[in-house]
Amino acid sequence: MSYSEEPKNPLQCLKPSHNLWFDKDTHTYYRHQKPVGSVTQVLKAVGMIGDGINFISEDYLWRGACIHKGVELINKGKLDWLTVQEEIIPHLKAYEEFILATGFVAHLIEYPLFDQAIGIAGMLDMEGVFPSGIRAIVDIKSGTVQPWAKIQLAGYDYLLQSESPTTKPRERYALELKGGKPKIIRFGEPERDRGVFLSAVSVFNWIKNTGGYNGHRKSAV
Repeated sequence: MSYSEEPKNPLQCLKPSHNLWFDKDTHTYYRHQKPVGSVTQVLKAVGMIGDGINFISEDYLWRGACIHKGVELINKGKLDWLTVQEEIIPHLKAYEEFILATGFVAHLIEYPLFDQAIGIAGMLDMEGVFPSGIRAIVDIKSGTVQPWAKIQLAGYDYLLQSESPTTKPRERYALELKGGKPKIIRFGEPERDRGVFLSAVSVFNWIKNTGGYNGHRKSAV
């Protein structure tokens, strides 16, 4: 069994304290046996993420699982390179270069999040600290970073702050791992991006609770 292969477990408990479960097959979060929205679903619902991006295709899930598992094992010092598929190697080499160049140390890896007040869940790639003492959220991207990534990370930061607040805002980085070279993108304007995320959550929850436009009859003119 290679590092990227795991026993199939479509429905796994992520946060017993929140009764939060995740269905790997449909990429859906559940709480008390009812589906709850995720950060990605919020962005898709309000049109930030186009329909052309498929987060649950077999190829996307396989490649993402391989890269994230490899990054996790690198952080733990347990990766056996002989078990890594050839097409994944450049991504993991790029991550190693990122670590060597920045000294970033990950404290939370593949960390599930849920905020009861807004009813939204998500999976944080990494949270950790740079040698300067700056705490940061790092999101791993196997492809090109899209404009909506800054709002995605603002969402993860909001969910994490609800259970692990910091005196200073965490910095947010998207890390491209393609072509064997890391590309680090830092996002500013944390308060603005958080406001955009919360506005998107309000629209998402309205659509979810009312059925959106389809849930109302057209009024006569």
